[in-house]
Amino acid sequence: MAFWMWNAAKEPWGSIVESPLQSADLENAPDAGFEIEYSFIGNSWNEFSTVIFRKQNAEIIYRTIYSMCDDFAYKGDSIYDDFVLRRSDYAGDTSQWNNLDDKRISIVEELKRKIEEYEIEYSWVNSSSFPYTILYGDPVIVSLKNFKSRTRKELVLKNSSEAGVHKAIAIEKLMRKAWPAREAFTKLTEEEVIQNCWEAQKNQPHPRFKEFIL
Repeated sequence: MAFWMWNAAKEPWGSIVESPLQSADLENAPDAGFEIEYSFIGNSWNEFSTVIFRKQNAEIIYRTIYSMCDDFAYKGDSIYDDFVLRRSDYAGDTSQWNNLDDKRISIVEELKRKIEEYEIEYSWVNSSSFPYTILYGDPVIVSLKNFKSRTRKELVLKNSSEAGVHKAIAIEKLMRKAWPAREAFTKLTEEEVIQNCWEAQKNQPHPRFKEFIL
């Protein structure tokens, strides 16, 4: 009976969105095999960094996008709902495509396989019961564009280690391993970013979190 009740109490953790690729995606990358894109927020929400990995013929190349000082937004009904982080524009997109080093090629290839195989996991943890600071601080979103099958798969994972969902945890670890060094995004140190953003925002009214909703 206890096992049945535990099983019945489990809830789906995160979400999966699958859709066909748009014609613009296919036109912009005619020779690509796949593309993986994801972002991380750092420095108390002062930095928003994105990396894009692309399989181009026999090589994997990558580029970075960097925004700071609230040059991004999220949208969703509430911080406890399935919100999705989105960069507001490509204003910080100054990076050219670069060849990925051999050490990380296998990591990106494995990440692709894990995303393709991933199905919703279940946990007894209810995401709405998590403290505001936990959910607000570490959302994980990763998307895979498969140009051969012409499909896109996006995973939205929230604090998987807290929920004990092992396949999601494995994906997050691979995302961290594949992440480029800080110099690929900006030459500024974390301390310089904090100071610059403080100077830019000290005379501006700080909006409540719901005012970030698009």
